[in-house]
Amino acid sequence: MALTNNNLEIIKALAHNDIHRAKLASIASLTEDKSKKNEQIVNYYKKLLASSGSLVMDSLPNDLKTVLVGNMPHNFKIDRYYIRESEQNIVTDIIKMKKISDEMAKREISYKNTTLLYGASGTGKTELGKYMAYKLNLPFFYISFASTIDSYMGSTAKNIHKIFDFCNSIPCVLMLDEIDCIATRRDSGGSKGVDGEIERTTISIMQEFDRLPNHVCLIGATNRLDIVDEALLRRFSIKHEILNMNTQELLELANQYVKATDTYKYITQDQINDLVINTTNPGQLMPELIKEIGKGIYEEHKDDIEEEIIEPTNLWEVTYEWKTNIIAETEEDAIQLARQQRNNYINKPISEEYKAKSIRN
Repeated sequence: MALTNNNLEIIKALAHNDIHRAKLASIASLTEDKSKKNEQIVNYYKKLLASSGSLVMDSLPNDLKTVLVGNMPHNFKIDRYYIRESEQNIVTDIIKMKKISDEMAKREISYKNTTLLYGASGTGKTELGKYMAYKLNLPFFYISFASTIDSYMGSTAKNIHKIFDFCNSIPCVLMLDEIDCIATRRDSGGSKGVDGEIERTTISIMQEFDRLPNHVCLIGATNRLDIVDEALLRRFSIKHEILNMNTQELLELANQYVKATDTYKYITQDQINDLVINTTNPGQLMPELIKEIGKGIYEEHKDDIEEEIIEPTNLWEVTYEWKTNIIAETEEDAIQLARQQRNNYINKPISEEYKAKSIRN
């Protein structure tokens, strides 16, 4: 029987002493085995290889840990995810592209699997990216340019190269969120300062696209398709608009989540209906739904919760071990001493040195 692509990835990784990549390829290879005969051993080794739940992040360079988020596909909660037919069709197309890309790689032909998702904020673009990684059984890497643009300014191209360099070494789904923040349309090319930095960044991203290996599935996301550089747009094989959900779709999403989390006793259908009527997309609906479920949980368990709350004045008394304190001869003396220590700590004047440090910081 011929070696699969994942078998070859294991061999390549071991040849280069890349244990992290070999583990990821091993998980993918195990997933390929659908036989009943090996089901038990396959599940055992999949759990063993990914037991820490942080396999993806273990080899992430320290200077990228603040900007790049990673996750394994088995951590995706598929029973809570609602997908519409229009998005399922896009996922199907991307899976087909991945298979074609793998076949092209065998022939040393570069074939890019790149998709741009665009639409209003809160429509579910990021979650769709995670779902794609789940369906492809690949690690998911995510970077939001909106939250990291400040730290990038001045060395943007260098940092973007680091991100791609790391992700290119592993078969994965790489999602570039809010790409419009850092890859806007360029002018004549004479910009300086921040504008010049953004132009250089746009060129850098396009260069990284051009060297993208076949085994990386890249997804871009934006709320502002109108300002993304046209040359960059041409590098996306698929462009798909994520629209707001209608009332029926939001209702199905909410009910699927409540069912998957087994929280029907904490929220009524009328409450769900009211939430759905007042929202237009998952980004608005889900925080409110979770908040209502939390209120329901509190109402059912509030007596137990409130009984467990310890008053601050009693905290020192219950944690103070009087019997081991040679100063206190009785428990009453120990409690009195504990109160004294507590009051001394609370009323302790702030030193001039501490004030000076606070001012400097």
